[in-house]
Amino acid sequence: MPAETVAALLAHSLAVYADCPALTDGVQTYRYGQLSEMARRIAAVRTAGPVGMCAQRDVAAVAAAMAVFRCGAPFLPIDSSRPPEQIDEVLATSRPGLLLVGSGNRPSGVAREARRRGVPVIPIADLLESAGASAPELAASADEPAYLLGTSGSTGTPRMVAGQQHSLVHYIRWQIDAVGAVPGDRYSQLAPLGFDFSFKEWLVPLCGGACVVVGPEGLRFDGPALLSWLARHQISVCCLIPTAFRALVRAAGGSSDLRAAIASLRLIMVSGEALRAETVREWQHLAGEVPALMNLYGPTESTVIKLYYPIQYPFRDPGDIVPLGWPIPGTRVEILDEDQTPLPAGHVGQISLISRDLAAGYLGDPIGTSGRFVHTGREVDSAEVTLLTGDRGLLTDDGLVHFRGRADRQVKRHGVRIELDEIEAAVASAQPADWAVVDVLGDPVRIIAVAVPGPDGPSSDGLRETLKARLPAHTMPDEIVLAPSLPKLATGKTDYARLLDAVALNRPFPPGAPRPEDVQESLAAIWAHVLGVSAIPLDANFFELGGDSVRLLDLLAHIRSALWPDLTLLDVFTHGTVQSLAEVIVRGMGGSTEGSRT
Repeated sequence: MPAETVAALLAHSLAVYADCPALTDGVQTYRYGQLSEMARRIAAVRTAGPVGMCAQRDVAAVAAAMAVFRCGAPFLPIDSSRPPEQIDEVLATSRPGLLLVGSGNRPSGVAREARRRGVPVIPIADLLESAGASAPELAASADEPAYLLGTSGSTGTPRMVAGQQHSLVHYIRWQIDAVGAVPGDRYSQLAPLGFDFSFKEWLVPLCGGACVVVGPEGLRFDGPALLSWLARHQISVCCLIPTAFRALVRAAGGSSDLRAAIASLRLIMVSGEALRAETVREWQHLAGEVPALMNLYGPTESTVIKLYYPIQYPFRDPGDIVPLGWPIPGTRVEILDEDQTPLPAGHVGQISLISRDLAAGYLGDPIGTSGRFVHTGREVDSAEVTLLTGDRGLLTDDGLVHFRGRADRQVKRHGVRIELDEIEAAVASAQPADWAVVDVLGDPVRIIAVAVPGPDGPSSDGLRETLKARLPAHTMPDEIVLAPSLPKLATGKTDYARLLDAVALNRPFPPGAPRPEDVQESLAAIWAHVLGVSAIPLDANFFELGGDSVRLLDLLAHIRSALWPDLTLLDVFTHGTVQSLAEVIVRGMGGSTEGSRT
């Protein structure tokens, strides 16, 4: 009978490949037989409930995470960067029976709170050193969750996604069959262990007999260092989010390490964000047909991955974004309208995934679960569930799914899903700010909070310190801009299309003399705001664009407030284009006009 638990899959590989290398960082190496002993030591001390882990990602932490799955306990990674009240909520909701901690100061706060709740706390180092003579036989239940992964709702309250054993087993088997994970393979492990993205880096290869190579923190975003590391460790399969893949592509251009890096590399799997077609074409131009590229898609609630797209060489898809792909076996896709009615091919709507192999839902949150995991009446049987992803897309006639953005206010930055409403709520409640909104721009994604302070208002630095106490580190805005007001629609709602005007109008220049490009950008935003137009050519005259004497005074007031208080009315009148007026302001502020764009 097929194995129904992850523990059973691991038991097979640990026994068959006992003498083979399983985990390494280039210095320390664990063989499969050693990992089996770690699992027995955890089983000897755990009580009922999940096994939590709070540790810096290293080879010992990955070994401990594997051991938790092998002993049959639900795996509960805990992010120590979360605010204390969120950590408390995670512990209260998940009720772990044991907490494993790594070295260093970061896990100490989590450990203190766990001990206060009566949860035993064991350093991972102790598991590596203790004897396992009294360890019991290992047993796992297919009815227990395989893992609990924390996300955040719009209110900031953590949600725990409960992964099902049979769903994760189904995914592991698919990746081993479709991608390959066998002795001799060397998989990169670069992602945080608290995200299901990492399962395809370490859990799947350990179920197949491959060796997992754990890279140092920060490596995946350092293109030159990553390229050199891939070559040095002879990686055969590498998993990257698009942001990290772009860094690798930029480093590959003209690098002497490229040929060495791809000599052993047979596949790069990319997932976690929208993958841009130009990045793929540039990589293929540099590297050629090998290694192969595969784009993957799946929200945490779907169980790792549900769509895959082997990228052809050369890549000829006409779109700007690489397709999300076709469903893996056991999954169907529907594109739904607002009434959850399926749309025909070519129409954009919400992507829904229909499968027996999804997560069970959100632990302790039946309302949240019922809003995302639904029954439409089109499921084949009661075991199938429809997951509303919140992503927008369309189907082509051949069943290929294309991405068309988010249906709500969620984004992904560095592969981590972030809810903008959570940030907005934190900014708005950080007194004395009385209103705030959050917008997203750029590639990679940047998050900018635009806040309207109260009469005594905080500085942007003060507001940032307040947000640090309220938000997880990975959800912090990249920039905070204080503005006297926000653009509005006739309905009174914030005009998000013009929100960037408020950013440009109120963003301070960096220390030192301003660059002409920065002044031109700010001036163009001010002109657009005063004239009520969307775009301003740099060489267009203010009066030719519809300006008059009244608007000229309004323009002067805005420029004095936002850029340079010493600007005169004569300056504005005689230098009637953005380009020429920017030169006056730059010279007046002590900068150089050399290199200004035309």
